[in-house]
Amino acid sequence: MFLMYHEQNLIKGINVKPNYKLLITMRLKFILNLWMFLFLSTNLFSQKTAVKAACIGNSITYGAFIANRDQNSYPAQLQAYLGDGYEVRNYGVSGRTLLTQGDYPYVKNERVH
Repeated sequence: MFLMYHEQNLIKGINVKPNYKLLITMRLKFILNLWMFLFLSTNLFSQKTAVKAACIGNSITYGAFIANRDQNSYPAQLQAYLGDGYEVRNYGVSGRTLLTQGDYPYVKNERVH
C-alpha cells in the first residue's frame, strides 16, 4: 500500500506512476488514526470509576437474621471479595419473592421503583 520506490509500476500493461501526495496523505491518516486509538484506549482502560453491581433478592440477599448485617450479608461479602474497583449495593427486600406470580413479588415493591 505504501510505495517507497521511484520506478513506474506495471498494472495490466499500463504504466502507472505512484501518487506520492496520496501516499503521504494516507500515511498521515494512518498515523493519526493509530495515535487516536492508542490515546482513547489508554483513557478508557485507566478510568478510576468503579464497576457497579446490584444484588436484588429476598431476605437472604437482604441479610435478615444475620448478626451485623452490614458486614456479613451476601452483598457485603461480595463487596469485600471484589475490592475497591467495584461498588456493590444491596437491594434485597425481606419477605418478597422474585417470582412475578408469587404472594409478594419483588417487582411490586415501592422500594424497587
